[in-house]
Amino acid sequence: EGRPFTGGETVILQPQLLGSFWQSFQPGKGLELNDLITLVEPCFNQLTVFDPRFPHGVRPVHGTRDPLGGRLVLHGWFTEPIPFFEGPLNEEYALQHLNDALFPMFEQLRALPPVLGTITMHLSVSGETGAVTDVTFLADTLIALPAAAGDFDLGPGLMDSSVIRGAVQHTIRDHLLQAVFSKCPEGDTMITLPLVFE
Repeated sequence: EGRPFTGGETVILQPQLLGSFWQSFQPGKGLELNDLITLVEPCFNQLTVFDPRFPHGVRPVHGTRDPLGGRLVLHGWFTEPIPFFEGPLNEEYALQHLNDALFPMFEQLRALPPVLGTITMHLSVSGETGAVTDVTFLADTLIALPAAAGDFDLGPGLMDSSVIRGAVQHTIRDHLLQAVFSKCPEGDTMITLPLVFE
């Protein structure tokens, strides 16, 4: 790009290091910088989006002090995660039906080892039947806490982080596919549902 400055890369700790570094540590395998962090180059006209709960920072910038040639950052946060509806389904009634599926889902998730992060799904709701016809995962930053799995007496199979994460996804998908909404002859509705685990 011929930038008149150096540095300015966004530095994000690799998510697999959070909470499970020593569980997957291999003493005979060396680690390089890219095994530990993600570096995002400060390219012109670029939007960088990531989960801000990951440890992150910016490398020092050296070079021009001219704002026309330097690194300019607009830093912001997305809205608090809430469901978004696209289609004719009445949002107020749809939330009541959605909550009917979410309450038992959260009860079942409490029986699993804990996870941290955000997971976002897209639900396709049939206007003809009111049934959820598809659940697609759009974004997933879930990080399992396998050290806590021992407290759940679930056996060694659920001590693995990827298995815990998969069990959470499976539970979410199963419960959301059982959700039933009001029929809506005007057409199908798409619901984008973000869930935050803290």
